Amino acid sequence: MRRVLAAVIGAIVALVVAFLVVALLGALGGVPTLYEPERVNYGWAGAQYGILLFVGAGVMDVWLFPAIIFVGAVIGLFVDRARSRTRQHVRPAR
Repeated sequence: MRRVLAAVIGAIVALVVAFLVVALLGALGGVPTLYEPERVNYGWAGAQYGILLFVGAGVMDVWLFPAIIFVGAVIGLFVDRARSRTRQHVRPAR
């Protein structure tokens, strides 16, 4: 049960980090608008538009979100495995 929970937490964290990175890149780097190529949105509008484009890409390319979820779950399992190994080797002080 602990490994399943670690995989679910890892998947959720991976999705949150992916959306935060896209929002940050959209806010700082700017996102060009669809029908006006010389206009670029920065800041809050750029973050919203970047996330909208990311969701659109995830819907059109079906593999994107499952790949992020899978990688996050695997990383969550590796972190859980590393934490359980460090707990086994640490002896409590007397």
